[in-house]
Amino acid sequence: MASSRVICLVAIALATRCNAQEDFLAKKSINETLAPALSSQWGLPSNPCDVNEMLRRGASASFNIYNKFHEEYLSSDTSNVDLWHHTGSHAKWHLKHAAGHTANRFYIVNDEQDAYLSSSDAGSRIGGLANVELWGGRSGRGRNDDYISHRELQWLVFTADEITSGAPKCTFYIMHSDSHKWLDTHGDNVHIWGDSSDIFEMGSAPQNMQWEFRPARS
Repeated sequence: MASSRVICLVAIALATRCNAQEDFLAKKSINETLAPALSSQWGLPSNPCDVNEMLRRGASASFNIYNKFHEEYLSSDTSNVDLWHHTGSHAKWHLKHAAGHTANRFYIVNDEQDAYLSSSDAGSRIGGLANVELWGGRSGRGRNDDYISHRELQWLVFTADEITSGAPKCTFYIMHSDSHKWLDTHGDNVHIWGDSSDIFEMGSAPQNMQWEFRPARS
């Protein structure tokens, strides 16, 4: 009699546990399904996960460009470009699609300075790495109406998992179009880096070059 009672209690406990797990999984599935809709309803669109999403949002959409490995945001102090630990108008950017048939070629414009992300191999270098800076706007370098003639202002955006196995979803590599080098950082200054023997070789620390485009609040 006692053993039968124990068996019944175990069966009830297992059934309760299974029901609890099923309830949890069902709620999780519902939450994952509703999350994009709720984010949109609350005015918080999700991070884009491919270039087509960026194109659909258009040039008026602003982003915080976030390096998850360093937990900091692409920023500018009016001329140089570096990382900063919190968002603000200095860390808001929008993507202006470059003319032509290449879907993933953009100008990356700093909202606060109305200036273009730029790099030049002839510019300042840090340990052989070309520095990244602003061009045009209030940076004091160049005129905004002349940007089309400057190839050094153009950037190619690639989803990271297309290039590196196991790269986090919804992260991107950003290539400087003129030099075929990648937007890179070690946590402070921002520069471009590349392997001249293989432009798609991301080195031993590809996470330094993986960026999220987080929609910025107005």
